[in-house]
Amino acid sequence: MGAAPAYSLYSTRSTAPARTRQQPQKPSFQVLPGKAPRTQSAPLASPATFLIKLTVVVLVALTCVACVRLFLSSATAETAMESQQLTASIDEARSNGAALEVSLGSLTNPTRVRDQAKALGMVAPETTGVITVEEDIVMCDQAGNLSLSSSVEAAHERGV
Repeated sequence: MGAAPAYSLYSTRSTAPARTRQQPQKPSFQVLPGKAPRTQSAPLASPATFLIKLTVVVLVALTCVACVRLFLSSATAETAMESQQLTASIDEARSNGAALEVSLGSLTNPTRVRDQAKALGMVAPETTGVITVEEDIVMCDQAGNLSLSSSVEAAHERGV
């Protein structure tokens, strides 16, 4: 038996170690104690609590409405006062305008002007004359500044 295999599945005498099946490792976990499930539902709010909450909501709403109404009332009063001031200013301006028109009418009256002139020793001229002035040859550019070149051209055209 010199050529005998090192091990054989058929022989009872085995020199190789026996194969063992390896189990996969299980993940380790830890169980935490928990609470038992509820068997009863949560108690409903009492009618008194509901009534108190409803009262608070209504009071808050009424307070908001009152604040808005107060704001609108004060804005209305302020606008009315400003309107009265503007009306008074307009009336005053109209009366001043009427007084100025009367004053202008009396100051520009030719009879009054003649009387004032006589009081100062002035007399009407015996003759009057008219002076005719030729058109100016000084020219301006588009910006309103004096333009020498345009003035020279205008003088040349007129023969000056």
